[in-house]
Amino acid sequence: MIAQDVLNTILSASDIVEVINDFVKLQKKGINYIGNCPFHNEKTASLVVSPTKKIYKCFGCGAGGNAINFVKEHEKISYPAAARYVADKYNIIFNQKETNAELAEYGQRDRLKNINKWASDFFNSNCDEASEYFKKRQISDEIIVEFELGFAKDGWNFL
Repeated sequence: MIAQDVLNTILSASDIVEVINDFVKLQKKGINYIGNCPFHNEKTASLVVSPTKKIYKCFGCGAGGNAINFVKEHEKISYPAAARYVADKYNIIFNQKETNAELAEYGQRDRLKNINKWASDFFNSNCDEASEYFKKRQISDEIIVEFELGFAKDGWNFL
């Protein structure tokens, strides 16, 4: 369990706009920011983020809360794991007696992220073999880098 004073420190030190902007493109509108809500399908922006109140609210589906709640719901992780994510983002160190299940969930998430990053780098390093394909499709080098495009050879054992 995370102590309330630690949660208050995390929330006061974090910038909710910056945290949410890691997952959703936000645009400034007046004193608030708006964007498309990631929790339901929509064509117009209904997600409002208030940096002064440090909260978000979707007027389409009703989702709302603080930075930790957003990470929890978006990443589908536990509240302590989401708090740890936000704390790590802002280099906030705290001693928390985490349960074995919470430690396992946090560790597994990090391992999966590392595995996905390794696979992405591996396939991206093989882009030279797909250069003709990319040229034929008029895909620029900037797009390849921005979207981390890669190439996989035929077969089940390539990776």
